[in-house]
Amino acid sequence: MPSLSRVLSSFLLVLAVVSPSLAQTRLLNRADSLRGIQVIRVIVEDMPAVEERISASVLRSSMEDVLRDAGIRIATADDSALYPILMLRSSIVDVDEPRCFVYNLDLSLVKVLDMPMVDRDEPEPIRANTWDTAMTGIVGTAKVSHRLRDTVDDLMNDFMSDYRAVNRNAER
Repeated sequence: MPSLSRVLSSFLLVLAVVSPSLAQTRLLNRADSLRGIQVIRVIVEDMPAVEERISASVLRSSMEDVLRDAGIRIATADDSALYPILMLRSSIVDVDEPRCFVYNLDLSLVKVLDMPMVDRDEPEPIRANTWDTAMTGIVGTAKVSHRLRDTVDDLMNDFMSDYRAVNRNAER
């Protein structure tokens, strides 16, 4: 039976070899879908479990500010349905014992893509997730508002990092 240090060393070696290729694959598969985006619509799902502590509109406003600072125009609900949508979905559970919240926040970009159809000459437009990131955590009731804001900030930092990587000259 291999020793713990040998197993750990093997794991670290595999991680060191695989990590750069995973990072490159991630950039090609995920960030590349952010290339050339100039207008985004932002949607934040309601969060009934924490609505008395923080609202979806506060988080949406914060997200929109980050995008505007990067020179990205915010589309309204009346704008074309063809603009990409940056969507924040949440799953938040209020736990009684111990008194806390368990949460998962998922940030995804939904774009309209042309899907080739076998029985038609013209592709069919479909909506699809082309980029996403998520965070899960546990937080006490007194700090839930602060933690959710921080988590959204972290998710937006991840989005903006990938956006900037493929749109270096786009920001004003």
